[in-house]
Amino acid sequence: MKTLNSLATLPLLLVSLMLADPTMTRAVEPKEFSIVAWNMIDPENPALGYFKDPNQFEIMKDCGFNVAGMLTPSLLCSAEKAGMKGWLMDPELHSALDRLATEKVPLTDQRIEEIVEKMVKEHDNNPAVYGYYVKDEPGASLFPLIAKIGAAIEKRSKKPWYVNLLPTYASAVSQLGAESYDAYVREFIKICKPKYLAYDHYALMEGGKMRAGYWENMNRLYSIAKEYNLPVIPVIQSVASSIYREPTETDLLFQVFTHLAYGAKGIQYFTYFTPRLGNYRNAPIDQFGSKNPIWYDVQKINRRLEILAPKLMDLEWVRSYHFGNALPMEYGVVGADGTALVKDVKNHDGTTPNVLIGELKDSSGADYVMVVNKDLTNSINASLTFRTTPKSMHEFGRWSGKLEPWTGENAWLAPGEGVLMKVVIK
Repeated sequence: MKTLNSLATLPLLLVSLMLADPTMTRAVEPKEFSIVAWNMIDPENPALGYFKDPNQFEIMKDCGFNVAGMLTPSLLCSAEKAGMKGWLMDPELHSALDRLATEKVPLTDQRIEEIVEKMVKEHDNNPAVYGYYVKDEPGASLFPLIAKIGAAIEKRSKKPWYVNLLPTYASAVSQLGAESYDAYVREFIKICKPKYLAYDHYALMEGGKMRAGYWENMNRLYSIAKEYNLPVIPVIQSVASSIYREPTETDLLFQVFTHLAYGAKGIQYFTYFTPRLGNYRNAPIDQFGSKNPIWYDVQKINRRLEILAPKLMDLEWVRSYHFGNALPMEYGVVGADGTALVKDVKNHDGTTPNVLIGELKDSSGADYVMVVNKDLTNSINASLTFRTTPKSMHEFGRWSGKLEPWTGENAWLAPGEGVLMKVVIK
């Protein structure tokens, strides 16, 4: 499991399986907005987090999650009973991968086929198996092996497989194994042919600071994903450890809505259970299985995601740009140009607030904008000026999901909060 000290090693690999004819077409991508409670859940390894009570799946579901973390086979029954599903950690596959990493024991093509065949036959028909966890934050040297595992799965299953990629702050030499971050992501796509991308970037530092590179990572990965028409399901920080601060509701809102402004098709929370290691603290469930206050913050945000989810899945990201007095000096960070939908943003006092705008289109070609308050301290009353005056502009209601006028109280955004708006230009 990754530590927040090396938060560049998050195990998010979704691999899916279902016994099927070898001529079956490639696995289909997920069709729902995934809200993932990320943990490797193993009752035999309590250091990963408390999990003695099978009712925790009901509690997880009540928190608004539709996908549990990585599950051992012994947990599938209780997950299914609660109507939850997760990424299965197949003991045989991961034993082989661990032996390759620690003992240099080769994992041959024949052995891969044998392991995957057995895994699919035993587990793929179980509704609690959304997919199979394969590997977290691999370096480029592992891509050929991952491609073989993915191909073996796709021969037998309709379910998707998934790899979680490293962040930009990972070392190019010792971690990425590529000449640049862009090369790392492109090589993964070229060799492994994924159906979607996942990555993590943990930026909430102690002292109220943000790690540099948050926007760069977004701009690089989402731009490449757009080029290849791949959905992105990012991982956000929901636990404190080492030099990383305890996330607040504002911190969670900021992470969720900035990703939605880039067209994210799911959100994964690292972590849901607080690991019983070092100074890990304040994940939604503590080391004794009780709810921390942040559990309720996550629940509120997830309920809003559930309201937005049907529309979010129909939106395609066009671009994102910033307003404010000091734009972050990072790769890809730009202000509104001469073709941007939004020309200007003003606060109630006439100043320009720190705002992120994400332009999106739905399948009918209709225009949407995600407006995000980047200020983590102050609320704003955002007044938007469009390059072409729209015929109408309505907020996708935060609590109702229905189109509501963007006026009066609705025009206020809490710190870190975002809203989705439909804009009719023509």
